[in-house]
Amino acid sequence: MRNVIQTQWHKGLQTESPYHGSHEFKLKGFPWNCSWADSVHARRLVSHLLRVLFDAGWLLYTSTGVSNMVSDLDTLIFRFQ
Repeated sequence: MRNVIQTQWHKGLQTESPYHGSHEFKLKGFPWNCSWADSVHARRLVSHLLRVLFDAGWLLYTSTGVSNMVSDLDTLIFRFQ
């Protein structure tokens, strides 16, 4: 995942750390709330992340919005197969 982020997000990786039993990657900038030009990079990033997860056996099970806040984004839920 680190390699995909570093190669596909043009602004780079800000930090990464353990987070409640998982691993968190913080990207520089605002990839999910960005300008038109950056949105192309964000879409490519998501596409590549989904491909790496799929190749590792993770299938996208569903997506959902788990919050009523306008600024919150959807959540992608995967299952391992």
